[in-house]
Amino acid sequence: MYAARPPRDVFTYAVTRRGPRFQTYTNEYTVLRPAKPQLTYTNHGIYVVCNTATRQVFVAKRVDMQRGDTRDKAVAEREALLQIKRFGGSNHIIDLIETFWDGASPASSLILEYCDHSESTVAGHMTQHLYKSSRIPEPQIWHVLAGLIKALCFLHYGMNIDIPGDEPKRDWNTLCHLNINPHHVFLTTKGRNTAFPRVVLGDFSNSISWYDIKRGQQDREIDLDATLGWLPPELAIPAPGSVRGRCGMPTDVWQVAGVAQVMSRLHPEPIQWLADEKHPCGRHYSTPLNQLVSALMARTLDRRPRAQEVLGIVQEESEMRGLSFYLQ
Repeated sequence: MYAARPPRDVFTYAVTRRGPRFQTYTNEYTVLRPAKPQLTYTNHGIYVVCNTATRQVFVAKRVDMQRGDTRDKAVAEREALLQIKRFGGSNHIIDLIETFWDGASPASSLILEYCDHSESTVAGHMTQHLYKSSRIPEPQIWHVLAGLIKALCFLHYGMNIDIPGDEPKRDWNTLCHLNINPHHVFLTTKGRNTAFPRVVLGDFSNSISWYDIKRGQQDREIDLDATLGWLPPELAIPAPGSVRGRCGMPTDVWQVAGVAQVMSRLHPEPIQWLADEKHPCGRHYSTPLNQLVSALMARTLDRRPRAQEVLGIVQEESEMRGLSFYLQ
């Protein structure tokens, strides 16, 4: 028997010596193994799969559609990734290959880009440094910051920074991730142009759009699967498992800065008072890094810069350290 076997619902599979297979509307995939760690809001799991014809490797994310909370998250993630794909995508946002659900089955599936770095995520990379009792080098923190800021420019404005001259799209439906943390920042050797792996933002299950915000959903309760400890100061926790407050672009900006801070401190979650005192990353890191992270974590929303406003400093500091800012 195969431990990686997915449930019988949306697709069918045939067990072979090479592993269970399943059929989507357009392709056949072979399940290689469960993805590890199983960091998911579903009870169906995440699998590493390959296209049976092309042998390309992807990730299949199985989503429970019978429960209202997971169904809402599945729809949010699907809609966000479809919008991103329609507008050409970003090098720093997980690529949606295909998605399918027949509307009646108990589960749906997303076929996603596979990030192949040995440590998988920034969280995994931090764990390795903790194990070795070593600090993450500052150029790598700038590299991660650059990738995430470029991802936010695409989500918030529809701007692909890696395309020269690309500008904000006038009819762009702003997307906000709302759950950026080291477990959702993936690393891949594919398409990188420096010694460091390419940075890819994934897991859009908590995302909202401008249309959601206009309907008042920025004040909704948010399911805190992996968010606790990663909330900016403007969001309140009225009860365990829920959060209330105005969330949107400033939430994403604060969380991106939080990723930089925890990489420098090797701490599991951001520490706001250190940002308030202007040394969020500590004395082992440069003044520009401490100043930028402190600004992005500002308590007052009108003092927190937008992603587009810090592109210049991130590019300058990255290139000063020998990093290539643009991915072609």
